[in-house]
Amino acid sequence: MIIKALKSKIKLLIESLPYGRDLFLITFRNRLSIRYRGVYLSFKQASKSIPNAEQDYDNAYRKKREYKEQGKKVIDSKFRNHDYPLLFWLSRSLTDTTGVLELGGSLGHLYYSIKNLIDFPEKMKWQIAELPEAVSLGAELANERNEKQLTFIDSSQIANSTPANVFISSGAIQYMTVSLVEILSSLPTMPEHVIIHDLPVHSKQSFWTTQRLEYCKVPYHVYSLDKFIEDFDNLGYELIAQWNWLRPMEIPFHKALSLNHLQGFYFKKKC
Repeated sequence: MIIKALKSKIKLLIESLPYGRDLFLITFRNRLSIRYRGVYLSFKQASKSIPNAEQDYDNAYRKKREYKEQGKKVIDSKFRNHDYPLLFWLSRSLTDTTGVLELGGSLGHLYYSIKNLIDFPEKMKWQIAELPEAVSLGAELANERNEKQLTFIDSSQIANSTPANVFISSGAIQYMTVSLVEILSSLPTMPEHVIIHDLPVHSKQSFWTTQRLEYCKVPYHVYSLDKFIEDFDNLGYELIAQWNWLRPMEIPFHKALSLNHLQGFYFKKKC
């Protein structure tokens, strides 16, 4: 109890100093899982701030092969309470769906976690666009499970993906070097439904920061809310629903740009 009280006093003392909260975040960043650093105008600027040895995002999937067997046991239970808005709008979009394209779907976590929660149309095909190692590992796992509806494609080849009328991305757009509008415009056909989940959005400003993941450090894009919605409007989509969930993102020395929530959006193609 004495040690706990002492730590609390030290924390209060640090935070009472000028930029005290920022100093506290820097000092205890590992214990607090503070993973964001710096503010940049572009992906290029953010990337330049990261040593080359720390930038290999695809390395995260190579590392996953080390605990693949463990991953198999939990891949079906990745659905989280805050995913229900995504599930709701997806279920409404699947009525006449013959194709779903998911950008950044990892090894198929969303597909596996919801396939027993909603009825997939019998002829539906679900394709995941991912990094090469994830494509290899995900296809391997799908083959082992005899999944006929799930396929994978290298995200660099997304323009050659199977035509789909539902587009989903959860927690991936913020890592892309090109905009979502460019990605959607490159598809064989424009999807009727677009569901974006777990996206960092600032009320006023668009910027880049860096995020430390388990195996690497990567540029991380925070979108401007108004610009994000405006881009979809110009592309021919109407915003139908928007939601958020509590997920603080603190950037030391940039309090005004720190976030409290990640957000989700459902857009539908205008008639």
